[in-house]
Amino acid sequence: MDDSRKNETESRSSIPNRHTEARLLALRKAYLAGELKVDSARVADKLLTFESTLENHLKDKNS
Repeated sequence: MDDSRKNETESRSSIPNRHTEARLLALRKAYLAGELKVDSARVADKLLTFESTLENHLKDKNS
């Protein structure tokens, strides 16, 4: 039986497209050229938001 439903971990944004590939190539190029700058505060905020969302989702799922 073929299940055509999406995997629950797969979302529309997780499917690579040309824009994503172009962005990754640009990031790789900047990294290799030593020109990539990372805003560590922004990355930390995004990680905290992700952890909070994940924790809330897991709590809801286990309820």
